[in-house]
Amino acid sequence: MHILVNAASANMGGSVTYLQNVLRWLPILAPKDLFTVYVPTATKEKLEHLGKDNVQLVAYPYSDTGGARRVYFDQVYLPQQVRRKGIDLLFSTTGFGTFFSPCPEILLVRNIAYFDAAFHRKYRELGRSLRKNTIRRWHSLLSISRADTVLFPTEGMKPAVVELHLDVDDREPDQHAAFQRLLEALVDGGDVLARDVAA
Repeated sequence: MHILVNAASANMGGSVTYLQNVLRWLPILAPKDLFTVYVPTATKEKLEHLGKDNVQLVAYPYSDTGGARRVYFDQVYLPQQVRRKGIDLLFSTTGFGTFFSPCPEILLVRNIAYFDAAFHRKYRELGRSLRKNTIRRWHSLLSISRADTVLFPTEGMKPAVVELHLDVDDREPDQHAAFQRLLEALVDGGDVLARDVAA
């Protein structure tokens, strides 16, 4: 199975730590599968030592990991790569997915700020604008609605999404063996907490 991992926004902090843990375990748990992982150039340099025979790190093709180029990457460039490379599974780790993926997609949603009512209330009390956050929330919700499987890093995140009237329980995870090994890698891979597999 050939799996494409979209980690285009893994620039620093928890996203890089998470990816590092996943990359460390994938060759062990899925040695017969091929992983193509898109990461920012700086992250690629940091994680190059984790590239194994079956894990290929590819530099995200743009300097800016947000805005219009990022939308183009997720919605146009990635589907082209999926078709061209014969990808069997797309794993989007960024909370934002490919709306019309040519193959099954797993979406990891990690940022509670987009969905947390207390966060929004506090932001308003401080007089800060929630415009960008609101746009990202709806982008993430649309991504969730289009993904085949959705992963949340904690048990507490799923109810925040469900409160927005988005049903994430109707879909069943794919039972394909390589898919299951990927999920096991996410659940058991070091510090990774992806217990809430729902979608």
